[in-house]
Amino acid sequence: MEGKVRYLAIWSNLYIFFGILFSIIFVFGFVLFLSLDFLLYILAGVFLIMLGLGMRKNPYLVYSKTKITLYGFFGNERKSYAFDSSDEIDIKNRRLYLNGKLIKANAWLVVREDWNRLLEFYKPAPDKLLNELKD
Repeated sequence: MEGKVRYLAIWSNLYIFFGILFSIIFVFGFVLFLSLDFLLYILAGVFLIMLGLGMRKNPYLVYSKTKITLYGFFGNERKSYAFDSSDEIDIKNRRLYLNGKLIKANAWLVVREDWNRLLEFYKPAPDKLLNELKD
């Protein structure tokens, strides 16, 4: 089974909103001052719009039983964590650790239900916990 963790819609919407806002402001600046410099600034607004659209289209993280892959805003693979079994993943304070090392994934940037599903996926099985308690 493979699961996806999506970005929160508010972040992508904010990037798109500010991209449109800045583009409109710079277009007005170009019209008022007739300076070509303002046209270059429009690229900053377009970049923000592209960033927001990339966040809507692409997942933040994809996970399976043997791999966790983090993606950038534009869908490019940023970091990949491979392991033999999901037993190597520990959960402490709602953060993921692979063999004691922190997996750099931010819970505040993603949909809470997706993050909870991810934590539930790597949660240790109850019978494993019972065996540890018996020993």
